[in-house]
Amino acid sequence: MKNIFLFLKPLPVKGKVRLGNNRDGGYVVYQRILAETDVLVSYGVGWDTAFEEDFNQITTRKVLMFDPTMYQKSPLDADRLRRMLFRLKFKSMYYYIRAGNQWNTHIKNLASREILFIKEGISNTSSNLYNTFLNHKTRFSLLTSQLFLKIDIEGAEYEIFSDDIFYDQLWNVNQMVIEFHDLKNRLLEFKKIIERLQNKYFIVHIHCNNYSEIFTVYDFKNNGKDNVIFSDVLEITFVRKNGILKSDLLDEDNVYPIKGLDFPNNPDKPDYSLSFLASQ
Repeated sequence: MKNIFLFLKPLPVKGKVRLGNNRDGGYVVYQRILAETDVLVSYGVGWDTAFEEDFNQITTRKVLMFDPTMYQKSPLDADRLRRMLFRLKFKSMYYYIRAGNQWNTHIKNLASREILFIKEGISNTSSNLYNTFLNHKTRFSLLTSQLFLKIDIEGAEYEIFSDDIFYDQLWNVNQMVIEFHDLKNRLLEFKKIIERLQNKYFIVHIHCNNYSEIFTVYDFKNNGKDNVIFSDVLEITFVRKNGILKSDLLDEDNVYPIKGLDFPNNPDKPDYSLSFLASQ
């Protein structure tokens, strides 16, 4: 039964590091290939830019952060300020405006390091707040650059990976971190995506997001002997196959999560285990 998850078994490699916080928003990556990367393209950022800042600090390379929701939820939203004024919540207004000014200052500081926000998301078609990966690559002169791609777009990844053109545009992406959502309802679709990506990429790391629910994949054939408890959200790191040094290959499998690299997204709960992958 557990062999049905063999497609998720990571290639055991050394030389992995964590970028970002030791909680939600941090990811484990293969360090060596960072030196060959020209630009980090990050889809889905939120207010936590620690991963992008760590990448920039280590590599001194440009970061493009795409998120169409950021300024719709701006801490300086005029309608929200009017509601506070109408309710005479002057103290709340003060802290709200101060937070907005701090964020604007943060944005300017990031821009001075070539960490840039773009108020757009990724889609298979172009619209007001969304554009295609190919169009973003063209507009920002990325067609000849080696890219690191991060995707955390809350379930919209399935639409992106339904398009053959998107796969074609991965040719100059040497490493990816992707967060896959809603696995309890889309496990077969997820499996097809992973197996297609594995034509060109190795999985080198996997981690469960423990903010998500868990679900059971039942083993009816053996009366539940090999039931698998699985996470609804997975974080997976992919590296292009020709980007991994043979000297970095390990003889023994890792057991996930890896102590010192992986941390619970929700620090108030224990991490979910994927230890069964090491025994396959």
